Formats: sequence, C-alpha cells, structure tokens
Amino acid sequence: MVLESLIGGALTRLAPEIIGLFRSKADREHEFRMAKLGYDAAERQVDMRMAELAVTERTGELNAMMEAIKAQGKRTGIWIADALSALVRPLVTYWWMLLYTAYKAATLIAAYRTEGSVVATLLGAWTEADMAILSSILAFWFVDRALRRQGNLR
Repeated sequence: MVLESLIGGALTRLAPEIIGLFRSKADREHEFRMAKLGYDAAERQVDMRMAELAVTERTGELNAMMEAIKAQGKRTGIWIADALSALVRPLVTYWWMLLYTAYKAATLIAAYRTEGSVVATLLGAWTEADMAILSSILAFWFVDRALRRQGNLR
C-alpha cells in the first residue's frame, strides 16, 4: 500500500509538470509560427515598398522626359534656330537610315559572295535586331503622331 501511495503521489505530482512541458512546447511552436508569419509579412512589405519606389522612380523619369520633349517643341522666335531644331530628328533619322542601308547592302553583297544563293542570303539578312530598329523608327514617326492627333499623348 505504501508503494502504491508513493507511485500515486509521484504520478499526481509529475502529471502537471508533464502537461506543462507539452503546453510550453506547443507555446514555443506557436510563437515560432507567429514569428515566421511576421517575418514573411515584413518581407512582403519590403518587396512592395521596393516596387513602389521603382514605380515612383520610373514615373519621375517619364515626367522629366515629357517635360524635355515639351521644352524641345517650344519655339524661340528666332526662325533659324527654330528651323534647325525642327530638322534635327528628321536629319538624324535620314542619316541613320542611309548608314544602315549601306551597311545592310554591304552585308548582303558579302553574304551573296559567300553563299552564292539569293534565297539563303535574303533569309539570313533580316534579323531580330533589324525588326527592332524598323519597329522603333515606325513607332516614333507614325504611332507617336497618330496618338498625338487622337489626344492620347500631350
């Protein structure tokens, strides 16, 4: 009977301690999960703030570019300065197209001499870079003006 009392007393004394251990383990796991959620939320907030800053920076760049373009379009009142200012972009475009056409012609001639086939030469001559250059020029001269006429650009 004494042994049973001893074992019973020990078990009743140890039971709250064992329950406390399980409870503290569960509390630590809960705290860990909450800390991880807090860390993840803070990480997302930092990412969102970085994205906001990038958008703000890009908006500032675009606004500065728009102001520069508006300033270029203003007339000075001096006809020679206004004429030169108006001719810069078209002349640069013509100059670039002349140089680029000469370069492509030389490339085509060299490729034809190497390949000996007109079809192979023409297929190899048109690259993605050529398409990008042509698209940029067409967008600048035609799309930009069409949007301005519609009032979508100022």
